[in-house]
Amino acid sequence: MGLILVCLIFCVSTGFISSSDSDMQDAILVVTLSYTHPQTGEKVTFKTDSQQTNGAEWPGSAKNWSVPPGVELTIDMEYQNLGDNPSSDGFSVDLWFDWNKNQYPPDTEDADYVCLEEDPGDCRRFTKTITIEPDFPGKDGTGIYNIAAWVDRFDTQTEVSEDNNFVGPIQMKKSATLKIRKIKPVKPVKKLPLLKQLIKPEFQTFHFQLQSSKAKQSFSFAPNQPANVHIKIEWRNGNVPIQAILRDETHARILDRTKGSAPLDLHFKQLKKSGIEKMSVLVSSNSPGITAGRIIVRYLK
Repeated sequence: MGLILVCLIFCVSTGFISSSDSDMQDAILVVTLSYTHPQTGEKVTFKTDSQQTNGAEWPGSAKNWSVPPGVELTIDMEYQNLGDNPSSDGFSVDLWFDWNKNQYPPDTEDADYVCLEEDPGDCRRFTKTITIEPDFPGKDGTGIYNIAAWVDRFDTQTEVSEDNNFVGPIQMKKSATLKIRKIKPVKPVKKLPLLKQLIKPEFQTFHFQLQSSKAKQSFSFAPNQPANVHIKIEWRNGNVPIQAILRDETHARILDRTKGSAPLDLHFKQLKKSGIEKMSVLVSSNSPGITAGRIIVRYLK
């Protein structure tokens, strides 16, 4: 009996008896870039995923992809869960058109587009389309884009590996020798059924950091949009609970409040009829450690 007890303690402590990693989630991001060549009509495609790149140096032409100016570039993104426990909440996806190469990962740099889960699977696959402008003021030079994407940026979902969630940079330069005689008219982008319809500006982002010496932070914004307000709060050590309050500063009242582990949501409907000129979001934590994250304010019709 004693030997059995010793063996059980030894096996558990050394990992011989443990839960399998296959019971957890493991998201990777697949990115496909494509455009129709304005002269030949050929569809040109480049595809990669976060297992291949994840911030590593790109081989040869993959890093410097020449694209004719004026064409419409389609960016298809799809996350795949390699684990045996598919997420019930899903993953958020951040997208940059001009990623800052001096930051890896781009931990504090606001994304150009953020897909957040309204319902499970909303961000599993979606498409964004941009026009390649020859005068685009890229960080690496005029007309140069650096595409990057990140699934589950703030680690709100527990995964087998957190090191295979980032794709980029895919650097695109305008073709130097191509002369475009005629560019096909741009077709309207079809609305994706899973994405909620947004109005401009689509979102605002605030970054916060809570610690024992500064356990509360408040961020104010002017919601001058005829739309409903949806706020999502994400932070790195998402198992540490925080409290969040949405306030109407114009009329000095609380609109919504919530608390718990990441992510958290705050809502306020019919902003057009409310007469609110200023809102604020207050986040606080009783945890002794440091909690860093972001607040995303979105305006929905």
